[in-house]
Amino acid sequence: MLEATAGSIGELIQGVRSIANEWSPGVEPQELWFRGQRTGNWALVPGFYRPDVEKLHYDEISVFERFKIFATPYVRRLPTSDWEWYFLAQHHGLPTRLLDWSEGVLPATYFALCDLVYPKGRLAIDEGLLKPKAVPIFDDESPVVWMLDAGTLNQVTAGDDYPYVPGGELTAQYLPENLAQGPSNSNRAPLALLAPRADERITAQQAVFTVHGHAKDPLEALALSSPIRLAKIRLDRANICHLWTDLELAGVTKLALFPGVDTAAEHVKWVMQAAKPIRSHESGG
Repeated sequence: MLEATAGSIGELIQGVRSIANEWSPGVEPQELWFRGQRTGNWALVPGFYRPDVEKLHYDEISVFERFKIFATPYVRRLPTSDWEWYFLAQHHGLPTRLLDWSEGVLPATYFALCDLVYPKGRLAIDEGLLKPKAVPIFDDESPVVWMLDAGTLNQVTAGDDYPYVPGGELTAQYLPENLAQGPSNSNRAPLALLAPRADERITAQQAVFTVHGHAKDPLEALALSSPIRLAKIRLDRANICHLWTDLELAGVTKLALFPGVDTAAEHVKWVMQAAKPIRSHESGG
């Protein structure tokens, strides 16, 4: 599995290009997906299979069906299939067997950094920008951007070198109701799926997904023993504030990725923080 490091957005993009060229020299990269995680110590395992969730003994079918019942009054556009409901559930925090990925490296970088930035507050980020850059740190605690050639995952699992559009017989085997019927060779290993752009968040985040079947192995473990193309780019955790500011300059903000009125209020509170009082504008008479 290939690895790289990046201390800036420019270095990150260069790292993506270098990895893609090593995978397919001289060929324009296709189906490259990205996932940001706060630390390199986290495995590529979906929420439903994580130890802290498994100990709660959720029945997946019951959880999924209840979500559909209670969420129906609040969705702007009623999902037309169980797959649309499943993607929607994932994006709103329900534990599923889905892992979120993005077709853009910058949205993935946002998710790698956001939980490290927001607890600090905007003023702490601004103060960090005034200091000289620290010595870079790239280790297992550093945030990471994972990079996946989605076609190679499906090539290994089902023999097709491209992501699947949900709706056929193969993908149907991964829905909760069908998976509950027991393991089979057709729904054991993970698949790469293209989600319908049926939700604002999915569209804004350029979201795509991998879905685990019965096998709970992390994707990185599968990649070590198969031709799945998976790479890890570690981000400099000593200079998070500089990386974050680069993202904001590129327009990659919480409001951009989570469009909505509540997020607009959060965005205003974040960007309007100031170290000194700002003189109010007086209304003219």
